[in-house]
This record gives sequence, C-alpha cells and structure tokens, in this order.
Amino acid sequence: MNCNKIEKLLSGYLDNSLDITDKDEIKKHLAECQKCMGNLNAMTRIDNLIKLKTKEKPSKGYWENYLPQLENKLNTVITKQLIEDRKLSNSFIFKFAFAFNGVLIALLIFLGGLLYINTQQIKSLQLTQEEIQQEMSKTVFHLVTKTNTEGNMPKFDKLEKL
Repeated sequence: MNCNKIEKLLSGYLDNSLDITDKDEIKKHLAECQKCMGNLNAMTRIDNLIKLKTKEKPSKGYWENYLPQLENKLNTVITKQLIEDRKLSNSFIFKFAFAFNGVLIALLIFLGGLLYINTQQIKSLQLTQEEIQQEMSKTVFHLVTKTNTEGNMPKFDKLEKL
C-alpha cells in the first residue's frame, strides 16, 4: 500500500475497526515508513488527550457559576434581539400608520366631495321645484283671472297651492 491509502486507514487502525488483512498491511507499511509511523503517533497522542479530557469533571465552582453566566448570556442575547425586533416593529407600525392615515385622509376628502356635490344637487332640485311651483301658480292664477273676466269658466273662491 502507498502512504495516501495508509493515511486514510490510520484512524480505523487506531480504533481497531479494520479487518485482519488491512491491519497486517498497515503494520508492514508502518515498520518501513517513518512518515506514516509519525502520523500514527500524533493521532495516538490526540486520541489520548481527548480521552483524558472527557474523564475530567468540571469543578464545583464551575457549576456554581454556570447557571448565572448562562442566564446572563441569554438575557443579553434576548434583550438585544427584543430591542432589534422592537425597532423593526416600530418602524413597520410607523410606516403602516403613516400610509393608513394618508389613505384615510384621501377617503375623507373624497367622501366630503361627494357630500358637497350631493348637497348642491339637492339645492338645485329644490330651486327647480320652487321655480316650477311659482310658474304653475302664476299660470293657474293667470288662467283663473282670465276666465273670470271672460266668463267662460266657473269662478274659484280661493287659489289652492299645489
């Protein structure tokens, strides 16, 4: 086997997870190659350090300070996030309120214009109705007075409003 293949298999060799054939070939190669033997020694030292660290237990002081430090970090992170969220929501609310007010004002102006036009049309209709009543009254009065003087129609005692 060449060095590249051996380097790929060294971790399995160290963990004793290779089959017998691969183990034998790696042993033969390591006996002849100082570079691969150095890599195996480095991996063995790292593996031993990891095993040693996993056996260490944190001190009592570590556990006494652990929760307060965790709470402090969480509060700091949560507070910063809440502040950022609040800034974003305030900005959105301000923009939404501004846009909503603009739409509301435009709607009120439009409705006011419609109301004004409607009142003007009502006034115009009232004036027209009054003018028609006056004209009819004049016409009826004229007919009544004309017929009374000519004697063709019966005499009316009083003129009734329409």
